[in-house]
Amino acid sequence: MSIHKKIGLATIIALGLAACGGGGGGTPSTASTATAQFASANQTSNAAQGSKAAAYDENFTINLGGKAYKVAELEQGKVLTLADADSGESSRIYRQQYSIITSSMPKGGQDAPLLMTVNKIRGAFTQVLPTQGTYNYQGKAFSRTEEGALAYSVNFDKGTGSGKVSGFKEFRDITLQEAKLGPVLFNQEGLRGKGFAGKTDLGDDYRLALFGKNAEEIGGMVYHSTGEIGVAGKLIDKK
Repeated sequence: MSIHKKIGLATIIALGLAACGGGGGGTPSTASTATAQFASANQTSNAAQGSKAAAYDENFTINLGGKAYKVAELEQGKVLTLADADSGESSRIYRQQYSIITSSMPKGGQDAPLLMTVNKIRGAFTQVLPTQGTYNYQGKAFSRTEEGALAYSVNFDKGTGSGKVSGFKEFRDITLQEAKLGPVLFNQEGLRGKGFAGKTDLGDDYRLALFGKNAEEIGGMVYHSTGEIGVAGKLIDKK
């Protein structure tokens, strides 16, 4: 594994949302609206495994250049770029109803820009997985400078998933080879989602987790030599 991959694995953070009131397998209290709830920064260190994570609220923020951006107010379904003119740092973000993927892009020289790192993967992990059917997901993929598409199919009968990242000019389409459904470790604290840890046809790793009470979303990251790629998608049909 390259140094780049090791750094990426150490920086990914995924936290399940706690259900507010009664059962529901980790569904956020705002599941019926367009606003999901995320862990606030001061609660992260108290988080426990899976659905036993500490209390969550809607005040989770992304801090960049001394300015705090409230996640609940960010537009859904669009790759957003936040930038700090003073430091030159920037972050690309993609938010869905039950999940959010954020990245860090430190300032680099014109001839050697620093690689993008997917540094946060947060949301309402799916706690009870479907046991049958094929779920097809479509959504966005984003690199430091471009946007592409994610397509991923999950066969819950067989417990496998596979897909593709496409639409980029800087590199060819990437096949996400078949992987087994199971626990996926997202950081060194032992927090786990349920999803896929697989290989691409280029030999790099990818990590995806399922989000929402009924596996309505998928999200994670794909390693690549040009920098990590953030990916996220919604369920479009099931058979």
